[in-house]
Amino acid sequence: MKRRRFLAAATLSTSLLAGCESSPSSETEGHTSTRSDAATTVGTSTPTTSSPDAEFELEQPTAPDDVAPGDSFEIRTRIRNTGTSAGSRTVSLEIGEHEYSKSIDLGPGETTTLSFAVEEPLVADTYQFTIATKATGRAVRGELQVGGDIPTLDHFVRTEGRNFVRDGDPFYFNGANNDMLRRAPKWYVDEVFAEASELGLTALRTWVYAGKCFVGSCKGNNNKVLPEPADDGSDAVDSLPPLNETVMRKLDYAIYKANETGVRLVLPLLSNTDSHTGITDFVHYTASASNHDDFYTDPNCRALYKEYVEAVLTRVNVFTGREYRNDPGIMLWELVNEPDLLDNDGATSIMQDWIEEMAPFIKSVDDNHLLSTGEIGYYEESKEKSLPGKSDQGMDFVENHQPDAIDAATFHMYLNKNGLLAEDDDGVPRWKTWVENHAIDAHETLEKPVYAGEVAPSNDDGQFRVDRRDDDWKSQDEKRAKKYREIFDEFLAHDVNGALNWTFMIPFDYATDPVDSPEEWNASVSVYPDDPYTSEVLGEYSATLQSMSSDSSGE
Repeated sequence: MKRRRFLAAATLSTSLLAGCESSPSSETEGHTSTRSDAATTVGTSTPTTSSPDAEFELEQPTAPDDVAPGDSFEIRTRIRNTGTSAGSRTVSLEIGEHEYSKSIDLGPGETTTLSFAVEEPLVADTYQFTIATKATGRAVRGELQVGGDIPTLDHFVRTEGRNFVRDGDPFYFNGANNDMLRRAPKWYVDEVFAEASELGLTALRTWVYAGKCFVGSCKGNNNKVLPEPADDGSDAVDSLPPLNETVMRKLDYAIYKANETGVRLVLPLLSNTDSHTGITDFVHYTASASNHDDFYTDPNCRALYKEYVEAVLTRVNVFTGREYRNDPGIMLWELVNEPDLLDNDGATSIMQDWIEEMAPFIKSVDDNHLLSTGEIGYYEESKEKSLPGKSDQGMDFVENHQPDAIDAATFHMYLNKNGLLAEDDDGVPRWKTWVENHAIDAHETLEKPVYAGEVAPSNDDGQFRVDRRDDDWKSQDEKRAKKYREIFDEFLAHDVNGALNWTFMIPFDYATDPVDSPEEWNASVSVYPDDPYTSEVLGEYSATLQSMSSDSSGE
């Protein structure tokens, strides 16, 4: 991993304009009459009239040595009236695309320290700023560094035939889902990445579209990427509102941590449900659509999805200064998390047409990153591999991953779902056939790599849950770990290229701090770092896949 540094220090330089010395700031004193800071378009401030005998001199400005991206801060300068009369001046600060202005009144010989609060977010970069009196043109200039060392992974993950590759060598990944990365405070994100890295995980899957926050100061908020529209069509728009800046900064930080730790991100762009920012929101934003499945057919819904995707891919990360589409900390995008149709006769043409339009569009905006569908992996009902009762989903694993713009195939697998624990006539559990079918079809028919986007012995219910309030919870964990090992052995047998378990979490108390009591945290389908057996199995599988991959020390 290499690290990019903008400047060694926030050295502030000065310049002399109209006979006035310049450079950075100090502390407040003296008499001042100021108005509130106001951000304006650069160059719109109007100078205040003043006595010709009032002479306002600006001294060296001061700014913080280290500003975190997105944080507010102050820039200050001392101003003295060296003239023989009282006077007024409008003084402005210009930095980046923002201007802040204040009016001050000073009597002869009076001095004040003027402070400008910069509250608009600045991304990681080095900024030149100017403080000037509009009436005279006198100005001082300085330089400010936002962010310090910016971590950058050396390589994007690519594909060659049936393999993922990193720097030209095969790359297998073991990772995990953690949907809290998009809706939790920094301490939580830091700990997740640290623990994942310690276990040898090389990928984390989280959601672009965020959702309800359960921990920290945002507790209870449904942190959607877009405002939730009314369901009666009254909020129909021709163009989407801006992405929620507060919510997107959380993803910014997760991407920053991905570059810092080498644990790359797999990012589904949208939810197929209405519990987060999902396709139902796009239906409600569109006057011509009325139900879930219209999202995949309505031209206006399709246009809004493209607009949304482009806004995400071209977003500038406040912590790295890079657009998402140029960031190697992202491994792969997914079109939608578990896309399917709710009311369908089993035909696959609707979903296929949507994929064939959206996948090339995303590649036209971002050709650095891999793309997959995000689907569960259902087969069209007439095929032998189709699961019973799934004929209305409108999906076909092989056909959906056929387009050239789809780089890798994906499937999801919970053993307690879809009858996967049942055995066939030969006594083979259906879940093993599910793995074999998807691996063979991806590698031999599609000639593409395949990964399990979500995998666990059970999710909402089932026999492989762990209740840490029980005296025998470690025995429960041991049972779950044995099943995970069986799953991973099957993945190895069929050369599955990557896996993301559901889920890998850090205990939290739904407030502000991590806790130890299982009375306060008990996500029984999740794996926690202190689960002795399942964590060990995840670490062993990670080590095995790393031995099959190129050496990662170059990053």
